Amino acid sequence: MPFTRHLLFVLLGLHVLVGILLGSLSYSLPTAIAYGFTNMLVLVVLLRAVLMVRKLPERFNQTLSAMAGTDVIIGVIAWPISSWMVTARDAGSDVGAPALLWLLLVIWSLTIIAHILRNALSAPWAVGVVLAVLYFFIGYNVSITLFEPLPVK
Repeated sequence: MPFTRHLLFVLLGLHVLVGILLGSLSYSLPTAIAYGFTNMLVLVVLLRAVLMVRKLPERFNQTLSAMAGTDVIIGVIAWPISSWMVTARDAGSDVGAPALLWLLLVIWSLTIIAHILRNALSAPWAVGVVLAVLYFFIGYNVSITLFEPLPVK
C-alpha cells in the first residue's frame, strides 16, 4: 500500500468514526467517543511496539494505513451485525444468527490482520496469526477494562 500522510490521517479519522459508531451500540455518546479514540490509540501503540521490536520502524506508516483501512471496512460490515445482535439481545430474542455472523467476521478480520502483520514483519504466517490474536485480545481487554457498557434493556 503506498504511503501518503493525507491518506493515513483520513484512514485514522475513519477508524475513530467507525469505532464511535460501534461503541454507540453499547455505550453513551461520550463513552463511545472515548472508545473510538482508545481503539485507535491501541492500534497505533501496539503496531509501533511490534515494528520497533523487529527493528522495522520504517514500515509503520504503510502498515498503520493498511490496518486502519481494513478495520474501517470490517467495522462498516460489523455495524449492522452488531446492531442486530444488540437489538435481538435487548428484545430477549435468539442472538444465534447475528452472533455466528459476528464470529465469522472476527475470524475474517484476524486473518486479514495476520496477513498484514506477516508481510510488514517479513515473518511466517504463524507469527502473523499469533500477533493478530494478541492484538484482538489486548484491544478487547482494554475496552472492557476502561468502559462499562450500558445496561441491557
